Amino acid sequence: MTPKCPYKTSAFAIFMAEPTLLDQLKWLPEIKKRCEEGEAPWLYYAKLYDQCNLSLGKPQRYCTVMNMYEYGKIEVKPWEGDVETVNEQRAKIGLPLLDWKVEEAMKEGSK
Repeated sequence: MTPKCPYKTSAFAIFMAEPTLLDQLKWLPEIKKRCEEGEAPWLYYAKLYDQCNLSLGKPQRYCTVMNMYEYGKIEVKPWEGDVETVNEQRAKIGLPLLDWKVEEAMKEGSK
């Protein structure tokens, strides 16, 4: 029997904050499966995938992890490729394109 997937909004937020990287990696395929079945939003998979990659010292694919500072300054954690590549990856799973402010922050951060 497959354990219940932590995909409900509040449960997912707690799940992202608490479990170890090992727990997150264990759940990544299950959350992907639930997204494919339409039971969970693809944003959950993208966030978990990016968080796992960053924790492993790898760049994120969907640019869901960033810091926002005072006065609107945004710092995007390391990512694969360029803005176009990220937007292509996001489109593949039905996520919206990056906001122009995030794109600008990525261009600033890559200098």
